[in-house]
Amino acid sequence: MSDIELQKLFHEAEQASAIHRWHETSSRRLQEVNDVDFEPIRIHLDTSRLESTSNSTNKDKIDWILQEVLPPARDYWQRTLRVRPIQGNLQLNVFELLERQYCGLESLGPVLLTHISDGIPNTDLVVYVSATDELCTASTFALALFCNLDQDTDRPIAGSMNVCLNTIDLENAGILQLQESISIVMHELGHVLGFSSNSFPFFRDDSGEPRVPRPFQFAEVTCVNGENRE
Repeated sequence: MSDIELQKLFHEAEQASAIHRWHETSSRRLQEVNDVDFEPIRIHLDTSRLESTSNSTNKDKIDWILQEVLPPARDYWQRTLRVRPIQGNLQLNVFELLERQYCGLESLGPVLLTHISDGIPNTDLVVYVSATDELCTASTFALALFCNLDQDTDRPIAGSMNVCLNTIDLENAGILQLQESISIVMHELGHVLGFSSNSFPFFRDDSGEPRVPRPFQFAEVTCVNGENRE
């Protein structure tokens, strides 16, 4: 699989998660809020699947990701973004999950059942981190997507990120590789947070009104490469 094919796979999987919301007819407006209603975003990185793949040959790489790369990338966004905090536990909408259990792609593994039934406390965004070799190329370090949107604000509240251990060379790793790896993970977390073309239709203005009128209107357009798409 090429880099382009891999990116397209993630894009289409993310798009599939949003289809349920695209066909929703609601044009609800958010209640008026003040700056005091916003708090730093609380990001929960669920690394259980990543840790479950640890073995004698990759343990050092996974520990490096867990201890050196993920925390500073997560902390950057927690310092940077403020959101209307989730009240109570964060619960996922099964209708936006692939086959009602997978966050984006089946190969990324199912979400924890307790995240659906009971929810996750003190969390505004959950990201499931994995290290699935089949979703890697020789030059791809990480890819991510969102798979769940908040019912009131349309803000992404769940996503998946896959890290490619084959691109990590700890023997020659220095501060530059660490900084680059952190930057890539920060970039991919940005996609989960909504900096993605699949998220743009759900953006709202300062008053809470959807920027794209609801219900969404679908039309066929001709792309610059001559391809017709809806």
